[in-house]
Amino acid sequence: MMFWEKDLIYVSDPLSDGWPVATVLQCHTVLPRFESDYKITLQLIDSKSRAVREEHSVTWCIGQFFTKDGFFWEDGFDARIEKELKEFKGKCGGGKKVN
Repeated sequence: MMFWEKDLIYVSDPLSDGWPVATVLQCHTVLPRFESDYKITLQLIDSKSRAVREEHSVTWCIGQFFTKDGFFWEDGFDARIEKELKEFKGKCGGGKKVN
């Protein structure tokens, strides 16, 4: 059985393809009530010990991902997430083993 924290929205399967060996990716988000600042935190977690190896956070104004008519701009949000993942992957050693 696995218990989730309330801000944890994603946990990957064990990573490959250029990520450090024996790691998983977690994504946490925070959007306080009545606030517009949306914080996303990516964490690289050791698969065995569950310890955080690396962490990368970014805060955006959530309003930039909605149109004037109130529709969510999914393509723009996805592009920003992809950019942050790429930057985080480079920070984590680009496939080199992290000790």
